[in-house]
Amino acid sequence: MNIQYVTNRGLARYITKYIAKPEPSHLFNIHESTNYREYIHARRMGSMEIMLLLGEKICNSSIQVMYLITDPPSICSKAIKPLSLLNSNDDEPYWTDHIEKYFNRPDNEIFENIMYQEYYKNYEIKNSINGITRNNTYIDKLANQVIKRNSPILTRIRYLTTEYGELYFYQQLLLSIPARSEDNLKEDYNTYRDHFLSKFPERFSETIEQNRRNHHLQTINMIEQFN
Repeated sequence: MNIQYVTNRGLARYITKYIAKPEPSHLFNIHESTNYREYIHARRMGSMEIMLLLGEKICNSSIQVMYLITDPPSICSKAIKPLSLLNSNDDEPYWTDHIEKYFNRPDNEIFENIMYQEYYKNYEIKNSINGITRNNTYIDKLANQVIKRNSPILTRIRYLTTEYGELYFYQQLLLSIPARSEDNLKEDYNTYRDHFLSKFPERFSETIEQNRRNHHLQTINMIEQFN
């Protein structure tokens, strides 16, 4: 089974449709004293819901897989820290995301030109506890420990095409430039697209040509289906 993260607005529509879906009462012939008891007795549960309630693993893998966000800061979702970790002097109430941790990687030559996915593929980032630093680790600019993994993990990102506009070009720059800040991804250009075209003109031309070929093949397949 190939399961992918859903990160667009279709997720909310799907969840709303799913939770509002009525139980298939026509498959049951249950008569209880109240509608509440009748619903409980006729309740149907999916395999995913049962696994969750039983506390069992939904999936298992022989290697760790990490999903990395690639959304620009203008639309990137933020997770708020619990109240127990906040105080009145906090200027930033949100957890630091993967992109921010990547920008704040250690000032060391081995991290200078490392790419976004490569960083998380080969290194584990952990909070420093009580100021104790493990052996053979690095400290990033956020005081996190950066530990070399014994074996690389798999990383996954959101699938985007040129049809997504700036989201696509931001992602491509993030994956292709060893940036240290958001400014490095845009520089003096008005858009991420302009920066990408200036830095990788051949890649952009190849992408456009590939999209053209794919569209041509899809058109041919559709015509053949109706002939």
